[in-house]
Amino acid sequence: AVCPHAEEDSLLMKRKETPNKPDPRTVENASLKLEILSVLTAYARPMNIDEIVESISGEYTNPVTRGRVSALLTQLKTAGKVERTEVKRIAYFAIKEVDGE
Repeated sequence: AVCPHAEEDSLLMKRKETPNKPDPRTVENASLKLEILSVLTAYARPMNIDEIVESISGEYTNPVTRGRVSALLTQLKTAGKVERTEVKRIAYFAIKEVDGE
């Protein structure tokens, strides 16, 4: 008897064998994170999301939206690279100062 899922299984096996390379969106987000960090460093003051979005000058395949920048800022905050402060319910982000510098 022929297994009805043999073709699917072989496709899954092929997929597992291919080396994991980052998806284009992941690569683009990594360069966008670097640009966000450089914007925050250049302005050297806390900035809100709208100011950061307006300051981003790179060409990206996918649109640079407030939500996308917010998500990347949250990742950077979790990684300890930026700090978030809130003034009158508006979030501001700045480069996290390293003690001793």
